[in-house]
Order: sequence, then C-alpha cells, then structure tokens
Amino acid sequence: MPSIYNSATVAGAVMTANDWSLWLYVAGALGAVGTLLWWLLGAARASLLNALLPLTLVTSHGVLLSGGVVEMAGRYGFGAVIALFGFTFIFALSPILLEPIRRLQRVVRFANAVDFLTFRYRGRAVSLLASAGLALTSLPLLQGQFILITDLLTQLLGDYALLTTSLLVLLIATTCWLLLPRRRRPARLALMAICGAALVLVTAAISLTLAIPQFGGLTALNEWVVASGQQQVIHRTEDAYPLFVLFLAASIVLPANFLVALSDRIKPSQVRQMAWSYPLLLLLITVASLPLMWSGLALKLDAPLQSYLFALPLALGSAPLAAAAALTIIATALLCSASLSAILARMLLNSAVLPSVNVAQIHNLNGWISRRIVNIAIAIALLALAITNLSVNASLTDHYLVSFVGLAQFVPGLIAASYLPALGRKGFLTGLLLGLAVWLIGLWLPLMAGEQPLLQFASGATLTATLEHWPLWALLASMANLTGCALTTIVTRRNPEERFFANLCMVDNVYIPGRVNLNVDNVEQMRQALAGVLGSAADEELEAALQQLGLCASEQRPAKLRQLRDRLARELSLRIGHYAASRLMEQALPITEQHFQRRPDSGEDLNRIESMLAVNSRELTGIASELNRLRVHHAELVEALPVGVISVDSGGEILLWNRKMAELSGLSRDQVIGAHYGKLPSSWRDLVAQLLASAQPTLSSQPLQSSSEPRWFNLQRSQGSIHGGEEASEQLLVVEEVTESVRLTQQTIDRDRLASIGRFAAGVAHEIGNPVTNISLLAQDLRSDIASPEVERATAQLLEQTQRITTIVQSLIRFSRGDSATETLTVINLAALADEAIRLSPLDASGRRREVRNLIAPQATVEADRHQLLQVLINLLRNADQASPADTTITLTGRVFEDCYQLDIIDAGSGVPDALLHRVYEPFVTSKSPDQGTGLGLWVVYQLMGNIGGDITLFNNVGSAGATARLTFTLPSASAGEL
Repeated sequence: MPSIYNSATVAGAVMTANDWSLWLYVAGALGAVGTLLWWLLGAARASLLNALLPLTLVTSHGVLLSGGVVEMAGRYGFGAVIALFGFTFIFALSPILLEPIRRLQRVVRFANAVDFLTFRYRGRAVSLLASAGLALTSLPLLQGQFILITDLLTQLLGDYALLTTSLLVLLIATTCWLLLPRRRRPARLALMAICGAALVLVTAAISLTLAIPQFGGLTALNEWVVASGQQQVIHRTEDAYPLFVLFLAASIVLPANFLVALSDRIKPSQVRQMAWSYPLLLLLITVASLPLMWSGLALKLDAPLQSYLFALPLALGSAPLAAAAALTIIATALLCSASLSAILARMLLNSAVLPSVNVAQIHNLNGWISRRIVNIAIAIALLALAITNLSVNASLTDHYLVSFVGLAQFVPGLIAASYLPALGRKGFLTGLLLGLAVWLIGLWLPLMAGEQPLLQFASGATLTATLEHWPLWALLASMANLTGCALTTIVTRRNPEERFFANLCMVDNVYIPGRVNLNVDNVEQMRQALAGVLGSAADEELEAALQQLGLCASEQRPAKLRQLRDRLARELSLRIGHYAASRLMEQALPITEQHFQRRPDSGEDLNRIESMLAVNSRELTGIASELNRLRVHHAELVEALPVGVISVDSGGEILLWNRKMAELSGLSRDQVIGAHYGKLPSSWRDLVAQLLASAQPTLSSQPLQSSSEPRWFNLQRSQGSIHGGEEASEQLLVVEEVTESVRLTQQTIDRDRLASIGRFAAGVAHEIGNPVTNISLLAQDLRSDIASPEVERATAQLLEQTQRITTIVQSLIRFSRGDSATETLTVINLAALADEAIRLSPLDASGRRREVRNLIAPQATVEADRHQLLQVLINLLRNADQASPADTTITLTGRVFEDCYQLDIIDAGSGVPDALLHRVYEPFVTSKSPDQGTGLGLWVVYQLMGNIGGDITLFNNVGSAGATARLTFTLPSASAGEL
C-alpha cells in the first residue's frame, strides 16, 4: 500500500515568509524564552531543573518529535505510536536493564556507555571501537536535525535562501560555543526544558486552535478520516513489531537516555517518575500530531509531512503560531545537535586523545578539556552538515531508522555485560564489528548514495542495499552481531582480568573494592605520586576527594588510602573517561596483580561485603533480606562479647575491632579499622605482635607494657583460615583481661609467703630469746659484782639494748600469731625520737653516709608506741639513705595542723616509679634487685603506722628530685591546745 508521504505534496497552500509580522513574533518569542531562562537559573529554582528532566529528554530527541512523528504516523500509522512507546519503555525497564549499572555507579562513575563497556570488557580497543561506532551511528541523527532546519530556513529566508548553509554553520558554532562549556550546563538544561515544554504546547495549540476547527470539530474530523480512507491507513500495524523492538533497543544506547538514566544527580524516585511522565509527554505530542497531519492533507499542503508543524499555521495565516513553531523547531534541532555532538566529542576525546596526552603538562585541565570538547563537537556537527549536503535526499524518518539500527548493535554487548559473564572482550568486539559492517553496507551506504545492488543470486534475485528493506538489514546486522559474539566466545578464552570484571558487572553481584596493597603509606606520598601524572591538577583532585570522604591530610590507614584511591579514580573517570583514568591511576598508584586473582569466596570479599550490605540492606528482599538479618545478628553478637575480638588479615591490616576491645584499649573502631596493627600504640602493638609471632595459639597472663597501672591479659589466636580456605588469609585474636585474677593470685602467694616468714620469725624469736635473757642476767651480775662507774654505764647500755632486742622478739611473736599491738600509746617527743633514729640508723645503713637534718620543732609531741614509731623512722631513714646519691641531704620536717601532725622525710633520690606508687605498701613490691631489698620495708611501716593510729603517704617531689614519706599523727589532746 502506498504511503501518505507520496501524496502529501499536493499544491494548495502558499508558503511564504515575507510578512514581517512573522519576524516580530519570532523576536517576541525569543524575548519570552530569555526571560523564562533567567527565571529558571535563579538560585531558588536550581532544583527545578531535575523535575523538568522529561521535558529535557523531549528536546534531546530533536526533530523526531517535532516533524518526525508526523511523518512516521503518515508512513506507519499506529505503528509509529507503538514505536514511540517502546522508545520510552527504557525507564519502565530500568530496574532490569540499568539498575546493575546504577549500582556500580556508586563506586565507579561512567560518563557514557563507552566508559561502562570499557570497564566491563577492558582494553583500549574496546574504548576506541565503541566511541567510533557510537559517533558513526549517531551521525544520521545529526543529519536529520540539519535536514529540517535547512528546509525551514530556506522557507524563512525566501529570496536569501542561498545563505541557508552559511547561517546554519553560524548557528551551530554559536550554539556550541555558548552552551557547551561545563559552566554553562545549567543554562543548557534549562533551555532544553523550555524547548521541550514549548514543543508540547505549540503542537497542542496548533491542533486545538487550527487543525480541529478547520474541520468544524472532532465529529467532522472523524467523518473526514473515514471518508478519505485515512482510517485504514492509520490502523496499519504490519511494521509495528520491528519498529517497537528497534526503538526500544536504540533507546537503551541513545547517548541522551543513557546519561539521564545513569546520572548520579537523578534519584531513583525521579527515574520512576519518568517511567510514566515521559511516555505521557510523547503520547500528548503524538495525539496532537494526528489532527495536524490530517489538516495538512485536507489542505493539500505543498510541503513534506515533516514540515507540517510550521507549514500549517503559516498556510492558515497564524503568524504567532508559525513563529512559535519555527523557533521551537530550530531551537530543538540546534540544542539536540549541540548536546549530541558534545557527548560524542567527550567520547572521542576520552578514548582517542587523552590516553595519548601527557596530562601532567596541561596547566588547567578543566579548561583544556572544555575547550577540546567544544572544538570537537563543532567539528562533528559540521561534518554531519557536510555529509547532509553531499548525500542523497532521504526523509527524516529514514535517518532516524538508519541511526537506530546502528545503535542497536551495541545492545547485545550492554545486556551481556550484566547477564552473560562468559562474553569477553574478543567476543564483544567481533560481534560489534560484524554488526556495524552489515549496517554500513545495507543501510548507511544507501542513505548516503542511494539504492545499491550488492549480490546477484543464481535464481535471478538480487540482494539490494536499500532503505525500503530496513527491517531485513536490521535483522541481518543483529544476526551477524550475535553469531560473531557466540562463536568467538566459544573458541577463545578470557584472561583473569576479564573474568574478574565480568563477575563484578553481573546483575546479582555487588561491586566490592578489593583489599589490595598500594605503593604509598600516607596522603602526602599519594599527592607526590599523583603530581607525576596529573601535574597541577593533582592537588585539586586530592583535596576534593579528601573533603568528600571527610579525611584529613595526615591519614595513614591502608583502608582509607584505598578508599581515597577509589574516589580519585571515580571522579577522574567522570572527567577524562574510564580508560584514561584507570591508566593514570595505575601509573601513579599501582595495585598488586592479586587484585584480579582473588577467589569470589575469599575472606577478603566476605569482610568487604559487610560494609556494602550495611549500605544496601534496604534493597534486599526475600532470602537475601533474611540472610542479611542473620548477618546483622551475628555481628551484634560479636560486638556484645565480654572479651575483645580482633581480626587481622595476612598483611597485618585490622578488619575487626569489637566494642569490648575498644573499651579495653581506649581506641575506637573508627581509629583502628583499616589500619595496620603496627600503627597501634606501642603497648598494644607489642602485645598483638607477640601473639602473631608466637608458635603457641594461647598466651596466658601477658603484662601490658608502658601502662599507667599494671594490667594482664590472656590472648588466643585462631588456627588456620577462619573462612575455610587453604591459606590463613585472616586470623582472629581474642583478648581477655585477667588483671583482677592475677592480683588475687598474687595476694594469695603474698599471704603464703608472709605466713612462712611469720613461722620463720617465730622460730628466730624463740631461738634469740634465750641468749638475750642470758646476756641480760650476765650484765646484771656484772653490775652487782663490780662497783665501777665505767662498768655501770656499760652495763646500763647493754641492758637497754637487750631490752630493745626483747621488744623486737615480742613483736615478731605477735606478728607470727597475727595479734594486734597491745602497747599503750604514750606521748612521745618527736624531735628526740628522730635524733635517736638518726643515731641508730647507720647501724643498718649500707655504709654510704648521708647528712640527715632534723628540723622538727623540739616541743613537737605525738601519741604513739615509742618502739614501733622508732622502727618506722629507722626503716624510712634507711630507705632514704639507700635511694639518695652520695653527698646529698635527707631532711626531716614537721608541721602542725588543728587535729594532726605531719612529719615529712625528704630524700634527693630518683623517686618512685609511677607504676609502683599505689602498690608500694603491698608486700614484696620493690624497685630494687632481689639482693638489695625484699619489698617488705614499706609494708611493715604501713602496718606499724596502722597499729599506732597513724597514716603514711609516699609521693614524688614536685619541682625537685627525690621522694617524700609523709607520716600523719593525731595530736594529743593536751598538746593540741598548746601547739
């Protein structure tokens, strides 16, 4: 059946643009658009641009919806409506087709489809062929824009039609220069949204105010459609299936659709909104275009169907609508051309230019890239314009169909990227090359040069390259593509890198950055490495990445450095393309080859999955959701354990640090997770290193060194791999504090030792008692037998010392029995007792004489047992004498308070270690070697001071060397009033 297009050029309406009112309306429309653009770019309306994305998409398809839809409806009837519905179906199928790629975009940015294909299939050959193929298959789209603009400008210029090409070149260059720089992106999006809205409104206005009223209403319009035979024509659907499949396939790869569907500025809720709003807009345009087409056919306009949007209002004398239609068509076509050319320019720049350029020598990388994109975009647009002028005359629909068949050749590779891990680089490239080759011969060649006979069969039939048989050539190209993919996949093998990234891109996989080793240890080294490949842009990129991740410039944790590297690669991929970015990152910050050799079930992946599942848990459903709940439960159990748990990988990186471990160490999870255990404080570092280096999996009662107070821990280490692998890639350490248990054990040991000493002391006291009694009796007999003053003095001293020995023996006996002191407290002169202690202390000193200054007031008295207090002073003076260097002074001073008296014994030694200060009163605690002290001196002093109702405090001097032993006594009631 012949198409309407063949009968649509019947003379009937006069096409003229000599009426200057038309140009006035165009100027007014431009003013209105400028005002609306200024309003949209206001700070308060910036967020409105995302809400207008469906309108932006309408403009991104160019003249397909302003002129192409009318021509398609005339050629294919309702098949065109079905095709356009398939064109918008990409957003409804987004969870199936694009969600895997959107999930990857959280960690790996893709500027376009070429970046994703390069990431999946690896290699520069993929990047070059994909970008060149997309550019070549997109050229017919650009040609379609220029075909309609050329026709429209020719009609508008009238006698000056020869200037059409020059004016079009000027418009292309001006549009690209003004709107394509990166800083003009908001203006470009706002202008595209305005044009999309204008296209919907202008099409609807022409249909409602001109087309339908021309027939006298909808009823009359329906009668005309039936009477003229248009009802049978519009109901044609024989090409609906290939059109639907073709438009659906092309919509997946179409650069504008791909960018919008995967943009990180687009929220999932907005994608769901576009799933219904975008088809609704196209439906409105299509429905409004049908009365417009029938009205033009009824008028027998001398114009092609693709020009009816402008020709109809002009023929009916509606200058405002004609001006609005002309401005909308030109603006839409120019914006589509500029936007598409810019996308193609970025692809070619990232794939062909940047990998070969020394980026370090570029001073202003952003400006350099922006200028190159504008220049390449202009070159692409002008190339398309030149091809348009040199090629044969084909319709707008033909150009879109040819382009869509070419774009469809990328669909197998895109779908296989997420669903067929067996397809490798060679299979993808072979299939794409074969599909594009068939497309070039069967469709692109006749689009450029007209119908071409290709092959003469023996039966006399001829295989002809012609646009009329586009469904056949589309099928042949797809079959060649799929056959090439399948055969090459069967006969070739993939390398480990291809298999690794194929698994990452699968629909049921979550991209987890590998725990790999870097060649840098801190941010500063990373800055220096990046400067070698990025030059002056390194500082800017690094500071931006640090700010986004909330890290500081002193960061040293390996996990955070890897995260910083991933963020840098992610942002660079968006700016210079994935291939160029990965190449630069491998030069500056290379990773180990084990990154591609990891097993999917390795312990490294399992640990990184924990963090990824915590972010994506809301997206899990069914059994995956239940398993995630079990994971969370197990994680909470580990966190709630009453013992510390540490997980360390084979490289020493800390992977787990539970709540109890943070409490024991005083180090939070955020400080430790991802760091090497060698970066821990020295005490914990030595403890962990000791356990990891030990041949035994268990270490008991290990002291924590350099701690403010002694602490002991039991340590255990897992044996073998905790994930069931052959190698122990990760070890689990359990840390349990046993300080109280060790102290109780030590106290029990001390009590046993004291009991032994008590029994020994009782024996010594019994053995000493008899000789001392005999010595006392002999001294008394000597004094009674010899009446001499000298003998009297000597025997008196001898009796005094024997009495002292007897008192000591009685104290030893009481100590061995555990009895409390029974002596009566008496008032004692402290100064006199101190002098006696000074006189007696050398008897027990080491022989190194120190000067002792007694500054106690002569009238100072306290209530105490004289013998026990004397023993206290002798012990403290002996300790001070042993601690003080030669030629130093030991000072005794006293101070009176309202109800107590303080006696200080001050030495000039090295002081008491801080770790022992609060334990010096425990038995057997000493800083001396075993041959210099037993550790019982201060313990005895503490016990004796308790017996007489006093107290002792030992502290290091502030501002000077040495320590002070402070004795505190309760003042006698009578003395308290006197002093």
